[in-house]
Amino acid sequence: MAKYDKKAALKIMIEAVKQYEEKLNDKQFLIIYREGKDIKTVNVGFRDMNFLHMTGVKTRLSAQQFYVACLESKLSEYDFEIDNKGKVQQKLMVLPYLAKNQSGARI
Repeated sequence: MAKYDKKAALKIMIEAVKQYEEKLNDKQFLIIYREGKDIKTVNVGFRDMNFLHMTGVKTRLSAQQFYVACLESKLSEYDFEIDNKGKVQQKLMVLPYLAKNQSGARI
């Protein structure tokens, strides 16, 4: 697994927030899936305040302040911390793919 420092994490988050804003923020998606013979659904919604959680980083900024700072490319390496537990590293690894391929899936 890749090990991201704060500089790399900052770059990933600032690039990802642009895609998040364009393709996911304030949107809801209905996911339809099959479980055995049953057809089931789940509704998934995305809000600006969810983005911080998806990064896994710790900050003193509110979730919305963090989102706006990322979106405006004003977030700095001093605005967040990366813990040593590995969850941040895992989240940063997949964050760039979050807004990709969100539609057009086929069963």
